[in-house]
Order: sequence, then C-alpha cells, then structure tokens
Amino acid sequence: MNINLTFKTPPVALTTDKLEDTVCYLEMTEKIKSLCQSKPFHLIEYLTFNIYKTIEQALKEKNHMIDLINIEVCKVAPPVPDLHGGVSFTYSHQS
Repeated sequence: MNINLTFKTPPVALTTDKLEDTVCYLEMTEKIKSLCQSKPFHLIEYLTFNIYKTIEQALKEKNHMIDLINIEVCKVAPPVPDLHGGVSFTYSHQS
C-alpha cells in the first residue's frame, strides 16, 4: 500500500520539527491496521476506498493542510489464473 498526501502549503513542521505542525503518520497507520483487522475485504477497490475514508477521518483536524489524498493498494497474488505480478488499484481525492 502507498499513501501519498499533497500538502496545500509546506507544513510548518519543516521549520519547527514539531509533530503537531504536521500529520502523524503513526496515527494513520494504526487506524488503517485496525480497519484491516476489523473485517474481511474481498475487493481491493472496497479496501482502498475504506482506507481513504479512514485517512480522511484521521486528518479531519488537519484537512486545512492537505490538498490531495492518494491511496494505492496492491494485491500481490490475486486468485486469477495466468495473472502474474499482482494487481493494484488507486483512489485519489482532492480536498
């Protein structure tokens, strides 16, 4: 999985070195891990969108900072005959 956040302007943390001046990536990954453990997901499209919604909720207080959220989920070994190298699905949403 790849998560890309595009900031509207550079975060203040560039100069302050303070976590409260940017996005807490640990918090986001813990919420995503909790989501993935909460129920089975059969389609990467559905999983990707649910990850997006989880990140969007986690960033609610910081949404003034983020311009674009881009989520890519890869399924390494889908149960599809003769499909090698896996598949991926990307969902992007601009704030």
